[in-house]
Amino acid sequence: MSEQELQLVEPTAELATTYREMMNDFESAGEPHYAQELRDDIRNNFAGFVEKLLGYAKGIGLKEGHVPWSTYWLVCSGCAIGTSFFPCRNVRPLANAAS
Repeated sequence: MSEQELQLVEPTAELATTYREMMNDFESAGEPHYAQELRDDIRNNFAGFVEKLLGYAKGIGLKEGHVPWSTYWLVCSGCAIGTSFFPCRNVRPLANAAS
């Protein structure tokens, strides 16, 4: 068995093909991975989708009441295989739940 390299990386347009394949796999399993507005960007304007994600971490383009959040993609052997979202600041209800 060969060892495969796993990495958490910031979103990048270089992973467009494998990211779309991952999204299609989620949708085929009946698990939509993103809201429709982002799915349209993923299909038609991947560079714009990446810019939105990077902007959200800086508080740019967020819907009212949403906190900034960072996105990281799990990559295995150069292929996107997962997504993680992390709030960029302490969120009081989440902080209280952890104690």
